[in-house]
Amino acid sequence: MVLNGILNKRRADFYCLCCCKHCYWKARTTMVTIDSLTDEEVVARIKAGEVDLFEILVHRYQNRLVNYIYRMINQKDTAMELCQEVFLKVFKSLKQYNPEYKFTTWIHRIASNATIDWIRKKKLPTYSMESAVNEDTPTLEHQLKSTALNPQESLEMSQLKSRIMIAIDELPIIYKELILLRHINHLSYDDIAKAVDLPLGTVKNRIFRGREMLKSALAEELKRRSHG
Repeated sequence: MVLNGILNKRRADFYCLCCCKHCYWKARTTMVTIDSLTDEEVVARIKAGEVDLFEILVHRYQNRLVNYIYRMINQKDTAMELCQEVFLKVFKSLKQYNPEYKFTTWIHRIASNATIDWIRKKKLPTYSMESAVNEDTPTLEHQLKSTALNPQESLEMSQLKSRIMIAIDELPIIYKELILLRHINHLSYDDIAKAVDLPLGTVKNRIFRGREMLKSALAEELKRRSHG
């Protein structure tokens, strides 16, 4: 009887262990599967009733939207508040979302409209980014990466990044927004055109013009570095 009791307990422990492992791997598999879904697939499942999956979209877009809004208005707390409003609008408008269009374009359009509306209401001028640039804020680093930098080179690179962001912030708003969408949020020209509701040719022209203005603003710095 004692032996049978021990064997039965071991069987129960074994089944429990197997069950726990099964649940763990099932949950892990589900998580991996969800992470592999496209934005459009996540939206479809949310619209079908899995509203908890909206957190996936927040996770994917929160940082880039906060950064974009912050660069536009130069107010960190307000940028975070506006980002929350954007996600609220997105959630409420999901039923109107057309899956024939990219979700990333759609959400950036909502963010762009919300930010521009806020700027117009506040009648804000452009501000210097000098106090806003820091190591925790993503910049144009993907374009300025270099390997094996010594301390002096690292300092110069950091200063160059700061000057670039200052120059971007001083651009007129019609150029600044498109430069940010292209070089900070990495949107394609087509996606930018759809996000800001402008003809593709206008977008390309303004981005080109914005770059030329940046080159002019940074001419002395770039000249110094090229002869350094």
